[in-house]
Amino acid sequence: MKTFAKRLLCALLAGVMVFGLMACSKDDKSSSSVPNDPDLERLVREEGDDFVEGFESGFEGSSGGLDCECSIRVEGTSLIVDCLILDVDNVPAETKEDMQKSYDSSKDSMKATFEPFKEEAPNLTLVVLNICEEDGDLLASVNLYY
Repeated sequence: MKTFAKRLLCALLAGVMVFGLMACSKDDKSSSSVPNDPDLERLVREEGDDFVEGFESGFEGSSGGLDCECSIRVEGTSLIVDCLILDVDNVPAETKEDMQKSYDSSKDSMKATFEPFKEEAPNLTLVVLNICEEDGDLLASVNLYY
């Protein structure tokens, strides 16, 4: 089991790096009481599919064979990216904690990759990246505030 956990952690860290490289596609923020920002909606509409395809492809190539399914959406002035890692379930709490620490330590570099999107959508206030098991259970979440 430890080998699987290490492999999963390595795959997710590789995914973070790919996410950083793929960030050249869009940004957004989330807020349930705020109307969706039209600039963010336009970015998701025009570039969301390319972003998702690039993230999924990069994840597969860098994760040692793990696949994921991602989605991207706008909530108010936030961009929410949900990534389900296929064939991964019941990850131990200790592994989830390690994954969260790894993602937290990468916040600055991930945030920098979204700066171009902030320029295109100046009302962007938050990017949320949720990494989940296939059944939707949260493995790690990163909030990038602008």
